[in-house]
Amino acid sequence: AKNVKEAIVDTSKIDGDKAFKIQLDGADIEFPASVVAEMKYNDSVNISAAEADKNSINTDSADEDQKAALENENTKIYDFGVEGIYTGYFGDYVTITLPYTLGEDEDPEGIVIWYISDSGELVEVEDVLFVDEDGDGEGQVVFKVEHFSYYAMAYCETAEMKCRRGYHDMVTVETVKPECEYHGYTTYRCKHCAYSETRDLQIPTGHKWGEKQQPDVSCTNGGYVYSECQNEGC
Repeated sequence: AKNVKEAIVDTSKIDGDKAFKIQLDGADIEFPASVVAEMKYNDSVNISAAEADKNSINTDSADEDQKAALENENTKIYDFGVEGIYTGYFGDYVTITLPYTLGEDEDPEGIVIWYISDSGELVEVEDVLFVDEDGDGEGQVVFKVEHFSYYAMAYCETAEMKCRRGYHDMVTVETVKPECEYHGYTTYRCKHCAYSETRDLQIPTGHKWGEKQQPDVSCTNGGYVYSECQNEGC
């Protein structure tokens, strides 16, 4: 790991009835009173927050979108740890706040936090909040966890978000051939929303006239010649 920051907290100096906050290497960590009460059973607690090397973390079970997001240079993986209390599930939620600057065209809804399991599976953390008080894109990502481990902070845009920005995933739904007096065209529709487009416009073919006689001429009956389009379906 790199940029490791840790603090040894003297539990005699913290109030067991209140939440406890600590900042480590840009990460703000807030323990609720229920977890602080558990800390008080020990003389000290060692809390750490480390930005981990992405290449050293097992993410083999990630899907293609997740793997692509992990390759982004702005993606960070953190290793949060605590020693001196039970290090399984806290039994309550610990709040973590991390700095984040929105990239060009990024939607705050695309910011995700993934818990990385030992098997390399990325499990999305719910209710992730991006706070940008100044509205300049430089804000903070706030989320809650029930245990410490590896967590990835990344940007992974959903299909619905891409649609809102005008980047649709289009498929062909209908192709109409041109006729004598009507244009031909192809209709495309987005796989993820109701947006559709008509493209590949083809001009009408025009009529292909041919002469016909009606009725057949005989010794006693006359006839006439008329023009009829020879194109199929006309």
